[in-house]
Order: sequence, then C-alpha cells, then structure tokens
Amino acid sequence: KFKNEIHRNNMISHDEILNKNTEINGILEDLQLTLQSLNYRNKDIKSILPILDKKAYEFTKKGENISFENLLKLAMNYLDNDISKIVS
Repeated sequence: KFKNEIHRNNMISHDEILNKNTEINGILEDLQLTLQSLNYRNKDIKSILPILDKKAYEFTKKGENISFENLLKLAMNYLDNDISKIVS
C-alpha cells in the first residue's frame, strides 16, 4: 500500500511538471513575439530563450510562480546588457 501511495504522489508531481512545462513553453512563445515587436534581433532573442527556460525551470523547482512580466523583465535585462557590451 505504501509503494502505491508513493507511486501516486510521483505521478501527481510528474503531471504538475508537465503542466508547468506547457505553461512555460507558452510564456516563452509569447515572450519571443513580444521581444520581436520591441525590435530586438531574432538572433539575440533565440540566444536568451534557453537562459529564460532554465530560469523558469529553477523558479518552478523552488515552488515560485512564473509570470510573463518577470520573464520579460529578465529577458530585456539580458538583451540590454549584451547590447551595451557590444556598443561599448
């Protein structure tokens, strides 16, 4: 009985992770479109998407909520800092 309970708990957390991944993927797609509309270069956007994905996963792992706004702010900070290094 105990093993069955553990297995059910693992299944629930696995389902939650899948739901979070779907949510994260949706947010990342929205971020990409938003950054494109803000005239960031596609090359730059594609270079930060893996970073944002990793950060979103870390937030999820810690039990923190992931929001479009927080990830957008993070993305813009990365992009602006990288652009300022190139210009300097």
